Amino acid sequence: MRALEKYVREHPNAPDACFLLAHQYEMLGHTKNALQQYEAALKLVPADKLAEKLVMDLGGKAAVSVAKIAAPSADATKAR
Repeated sequence: MRALEKYVREHPNAPDACFLLAHQYEMLGHTKNALQQYEAALKLVPADKLAEKLVMDLGGKAAVSVAKIAAPSADATKAR
């Protein structure tokens, strides 16, 4: 577990590592930490429906917002 935490700290842009760490936290009952890591994975891969579902299942309110922040809408892109 500590090695995985270290890996995520060293590779914060690795969505697979964030997701795996989230799953480990969830299995150990560390819901808050799991939610944070699932949200990190979702921010890196906004189209990840499983991560989005797990965020929602854990009580995360910002799953849709996280995806929108990570992937701006076409209207926002045109405004630039």
